[in-house]
Amino acid sequence: MRLLHPTYVGFAMTLLFLVHGNLILTITSTIYIIRTLFTMSQLSKVPIRRDLEEQVFGLFSSTIVSMNDKGELEDFFSDLLSPIERLMLAKRLAIALMLEKDYTYPMIGKALRVTPTTIASVSMQLRYAGKGYKKIVEKIIAEEKFEGFWEVVEDVVESTVVTKKTKDKKSKKSAKRRR
Repeated sequence: MRLLHPTYVGFAMTLLFLVHGNLILTITSTIYIIRTLFTMSQLSKVPIRRDLEEQVFGLFSSTIVSMNDKGELEDFFSDLLSPIERLMLAKRLAIALMLEKDYTYPMIGKALRVTPTTIASVSMQLRYAGKGYKKIVEKIIAEEKFEGFWEVVEDVVESTVVTKKTKDKKSKKSAKRRR
């Protein structure tokens, strides 16, 4: 007999709630679960021993720390991660930086093309669990090495606001013409 993975069970339970109309907010959770099921990397369902897991992660951490050259690190990540995984990790760091700089969820979403669920996930990590996340974000902001990043972010945020205002003006003008 094949058992269902816990994620599928959670998905089924969420759908059950939706059918009965008890939880409207679970729509977002359902979408997130579906996206996760089809996009996340898969781990073996059979876990490795805890001591081996710690050794493997220690090796991984030591390898990253030992790289002194940006090019070497980029080559390593290019070989290790898919383009989507690299972009996902980079966007999460950018979300954390933007949250620390007091950008709003809509601004972050428009600039990085991420969902409020992703932004909330990063926000929760920063607030409640992210000692490492918080340290790195604070370090990056303190060093202000990435002025070019902030300039591009501001351009993107301003252009989406300008674009929206322009569209609103055009739609008002066309509505007046129709009258």
